[in-house]
Amino acid sequence: MEITEENGIYADIILKFSIEQLHDNENFISLLFYMGLLTIDRFDGGRLRLKIPNYSIRTVYWEYIMRLTKDRNTEILTDNVAQTDSVWELAYNGNPAPYIEYMSKNIISRLSNRDLQNFDEKYIKLLLLNGLFQSKLFVPITEMEVTHGYTDIYLKRNHLLPDIPCEWVWEVKYVKKGDAENIETQYATSLQEKRDEAVMQLTRYRDSHLFAGRTDVRYLSVIFIGKDKYELKEL
Repeated sequence: MEITEENGIYADIILKFSIEQLHDNENFISLLFYMGLLTIDRFDGGRLRLKIPNYSIRTVYWEYIMRLTKDRNTEILTDNVAQTDSVWELAYNGNPAPYIEYMSKNIISRLSNRDLQNFDEKYIKLLLLNGLFQSKLFVPITEMEVTHGYTDIYLKRNHLLPDIPCEWVWEVKYVKKGDAENIETQYATSLQEKRDEAVMQLTRYRDSHLFAGRTDVRYLSVIFIGKDKYELKEL
């Protein structure tokens, strides 16, 4: 989860270890490196930073997170036809609601309390990315650097499908259900603050050098409230 959410990890490479030692994080990370699932990024303050090498390998991690989620949550439902249709509706009719509804109803609302303990915006983003990746209509890109920020999800049209009318930039937020109306701690954020934050970030992306002047890109705030409610707002 850490590697997938952060697109990498800080760790040392172990030169020699046995298969019986893979329960140790350091040894397991080294195995991922030797298998080509991680590569050296940089040295940062004396620490070695490893990263996911490319988009193809990143999709392997997304698929693994989805399989892990399904294994731990037997109530999750999958309907490949409905999922494919919902992404087609997003791509060709510019309607994101069917896809978000499909993910909310069949997957996110069915997560167990165990998964909800550490549930956050990054987890939602990974689940959304997996379904979008499977459709092949878009090339989903996460954490793409733009002026003063990183996009949560950028849906770039597949270059083989130039007839897709628009691309998307999504900002994904999550509010714990008990925090939707007021702030209880310094870490809890109100629903309205999440809305304002999403609008501010999407506006910044829209005005960045990558997207400024483009009329074929649309900007969407996706806010999940607890595990069974959500709201969508286009900038």
